[in-house]
Amino acid sequence: MANPILQARTAAKQAAHLLPLLKPSMTVLDVGCGPGTISLGLAEAVPDGKVVGIDLNPASIKHAQELAVELGITNATFQVGSADDLAAFSDASFDIVHEHQLLPYLSKPVEAIREWQRVLKPGGILSLRSCSFITAVPELPGLVDYFTFLPKVLALRGGDVNAGRKHATWLREAGFDLKNARLDSMAWELSGAEGRATFAAGAGDRLREPLLGLGMATEKECDGIRDAWEEWKGMEEGRVIALDSAVLAWK
Repeated sequence: MANPILQARTAAKQAAHLLPLLKPSMTVLDVGCGPGTISLGLAEAVPDGKVVGIDLNPASIKHAQELAVELGITNATFQVGSADDLAAFSDASFDIVHEHQLLPYLSKPVEAIREWQRVLKPGGILSLRSCSFITAVPELPGLVDYFTFLPKVLALRGGDVNAGRKHATWLREAGFDLKNARLDSMAWELSGAEGRATFAAGAGDRLREPLLGLGMATEKECDGIRDAWEEWKGMEEGRVIALDSAVLAWK
């Protein structure tokens, strides 16, 4: 089953900075597309064009394919593939390359961005949106542990939970001219019973396997994190508060 947090994503919310620039016949590559919910929203915005979604997780690709059929969207295709190795695609293949919350998990982000630039057509747009800050309140001890362990787990895997803070630096190192980029930030929060239930379901045991595998926490500590999210889910004052870097860079 796809992570509930990923399933709840939409183009209208998560790609709001990009949607006004889409034209009906554009071709879009969605890197790290997950279960395809954003990809399919992008496909609806380019009815005469096409969207290609790639993700390393075969289960996510299967979910995206099934969702496309369910929604009757025919101009989107999905395939298993690595977002930082686009050998299957020729140079200058796409009008848009879209990324959402993938860069925090990549160990070589600059190399990935160079690859995304390669497949963009001249004048094409790279759209990035990555976390710069995130927390949850009230700060229950288990949630404090979660947000303490999360950056450590990603760092050990070569990632950066606050990758959005480095967007401009990585774009420049990859060869983009920042004079031809739009750098912005988008604050968001998640609250309400449904929102809390979605986030808690996705976060509750998310870190258990890596924490135990890396020897960073005990089963009891992992249980404490899960139980804290479960408690937080039922708190009317529970909120996730976040700030994302949302960037558009023209080739």
